[in-house]
Amino acid sequence: MGIKVFISGLSLVAATSAIAGDKFTYSEMIRSDVLGGKQAETKVIEQKGSTTSIDTILYPEGTDPEEKEELALPKQGVMSDHYFPVRTPLMSPGVISPNEGRDIPRGLYAQPVFLIGYDRGSLAWLESNLDILHKNKAMGMVVNVETPAQMQKILDIADSKVIIQATSGQRIAQALSLYHYPAYIDGDGLLRN
Repeated sequence: MGIKVFISGLSLVAATSAIAGDKFTYSEMIRSDVLGGKQAETKVIEQKGSTTSIDTILYPEGTDPEEKEELALPKQGVMSDHYFPVRTPLMSPGVISPNEGRDIPRGLYAQPVFLIGYDRGSLAWLESNLDILHKNKAMGMVVNVETPAQMQKILDIADSKVIIQATSGQRIAQALSLYHYPAYIDGDGLLRN
């Protein structure tokens, strides 16, 4: 199927140049033909000898394409003990100083991001700002959390209103010179407590 889509796209490009006299843009053609459900006829642009079916590549030695590969994830998924603890040695709970995060480029994050840990201040901050975070579609990163039970408590507070993932914040701390949380970063930069 992927080859057909690719070839169909190529034929759309070729058709674009052929009808350049008509005032159609490529995006108009895509919008009308592809999104409208039309499928272009597959055209062979160049033949260089024998071809191999994509199924032969994707499913070697007669494996059944209907068989789905089992993912080797722990039974509890991302809440498994296997993924914990998550620690960010460069970051700790506290007030963000005026020297932290000063050089965050405007518009760095297309979607607002917030950083928290599993501590009393972060949990209270999350609970009190949850409606604003939800309204702004902010994504959360838990940069310091020891156990799945602690992460579950954070997810319970979030009440499925925001996406939150446990992940190390080392690179963010280094890149943004940001060493404390809770922190909220959006297109305008860092919001200080």
